Amino acid sequence: MYDEAQKSGLPQDAVLASLGCGNPTALAALKPGEVVLDLGSGGGIDVLLSAKRVGPTGKAYGLDMTDEMLALANANKTKAGV
Repeated sequence: MYDEAQKSGLPQDAVLASLGCGNPTALAALKPGEVVLDLGSGGGIDVLLSAKRVGPTGKAYGLDMTDEMLALANANKTKAGV
């Protein structure tokens, strides 16, 4: 549900872990400086995409219930450099 332009530059592990319900970033009108909270963030693809859109003056947070997904999301965050 993510086009190639969106997936470009993202860690492959984040893309592969995306088992979500759609692409919420396609619908959200995010602007620089905004704050985003992604509930059930999994491997972090939507958090990473949101972070690009809110930029360095914004914040993008991911929340998940399993230690494994949080570890994967944190690894993906490091790989993405955000």
